[in-house]
Amino acid sequence: MVKTGQVWTGNFVTKDITGALTAASVGPAGALYVAGDATLDVVTISGANPYKFSVTMPALTAGQSVGLYATATVDGVATGDFVAYEIGDTNRLSDIDIAATGEVGLNFDNVKVASAPTTLTNITIPTVTTTATATAVTTVNGLANDVITAASINTGALTADAFAADAIVAATLATGVLTADAFAADAIVAATLATGAITADAFAADAIVAATLATGALTADAFAADAIVAATVAADVGTEIGTAVWATAARTVTAATNITSTGAAVPITGGGLVSADATAISADTTAADALETMLDGTGGNTLTAAITGNITGNLSGSVGSVTGAVGSVTGAVGSVTGAVGSVTGNVGGNVVGSVASVTGAVGSVTGAVGSVTGNVGGNVTGSVGSVASGGITAASIATGAVDADALATDAVTELVTAIYTSTMTEAYAADGSAMTLAQALYEIVQFHNERVIDSTTVTVKKLDGTTTAFVLTYDTDSITRSA
Repeated sequence: MVKTGQVWTGNFVTKDITGALTAASVGPAGALYVAGDATLDVVTISGANPYKFSVTMPALTAGQSVGLYATATVDGVATGDFVAYEIGDTNRLSDIDIAATGEVGLNFDNVKVASAPTTLTNITIPTVTTTATATAVTTVNGLANDVITAASINTGALTADAFAADAIVAATLATGVLTADAFAADAIVAATLATGAITADAFAADAIVAATLATGALTADAFAADAIVAATVAADVGTEIGTAVWATAARTVTAATNITSTGAAVPITGGGLVSADATAISADTTAADALETMLDGTGGNTLTAAITGNITGNLSGSVGSVTGAVGSVTGAVGSVTGAVGSVTGNVGGNVVGSVASVTGAVGSVTGAVGSVTGNVGGNVTGSVGSVASGGITAASIATGAVDADALATDAVTELVTAIYTSTMTEAYAADGSAMTLAQALYEIVQFHNERVIDSTTVTVKKLDGTTTAFVLTYDTDSITRSA
């Protein structure tokens, strides 16, 4: 089966009257037939018995017959026959997108529109990336971040019943989405807010008014760190908080006042510093002494816990592991056990083990190199185990590099054999021109095998026995080539 625009190819042979394979002396040539009529489409014939045909299909309709008619002269007999047949179609079975497991693909650009609503069952749509309008949606399993904006919420649309327990989390709210108009009275209750749901960015200026909040709605867990900023609260909120905490609009903390620890006063100096008894930092005096001797280096104690932060002094002894960048190391490093991600800079000593990659120049390598993948810009002194296929190009061989000593005995034999046994292309020199060895041999052989004498003219034919190769003229004294 073929279709419009397809390149149709095939093969056929020519035989003599006995049925033996015989090459055509003239042709073969081909013609394309569609629905019983010859077309003007070009048919290309190549190869040598078997021959190959090739033709590009014109516009076809389903069911049309397509044939390839070939003609040739074989053993002096002109002959012709249809050598191939097909049926035309607009699409082939192979044009259908069929998965490896046998399912047929569906092109939604080529789906017929249903005339009435159709219910699909057992079909899951994993992700809807864009939709203009969704109506009569019964359940929404989840919303992407910043889906709900201030413009999406009608005035008073958010009521207490609209929110499930822990419905509001920080990622759900776009910056400034919460405005005073969006909330109905008592819309937000404590159960509505997930832990850390309220962040500073979620509220527009003056978003929260007294009527919005139900009694006890704001719990400590509901607020993320830094959730309440100055623009979020009304002007009188600060006064109300100050009054509730200090019982006055402002309160000055004085020495040993209002700050206690288990009932004992904690002194505050005039400069605002808290006085502390250094001996009472830890009730475990052994631990305190061990810390002191470890830090000043007098007690021989070592640190076994992890250190998070910078070490500005010296470190003596082994380090279990280092997470993060090391600015610099001054002095020798005895050994490193385990993988090193990367090294920037020079390595003065030896590296034992494999190196994943080296960026930059390598001064020298002493010892064997297992393998090199890529180019070597400089010189290689010593033997090379092997060169990949295609590694040596013509440009790699200097002029005169291959001499007699470089050729093996069997290579010379192969060259001589190739010269004596290879088929020469038929050729003849022009009259009066210098000739090649092949031209000279063809003229000698054809003079003996394919010449026609007519009076004083001798016409020598080519291998096909028909085409003239050259012409000689006789007279009583000489033989002259005239063409």
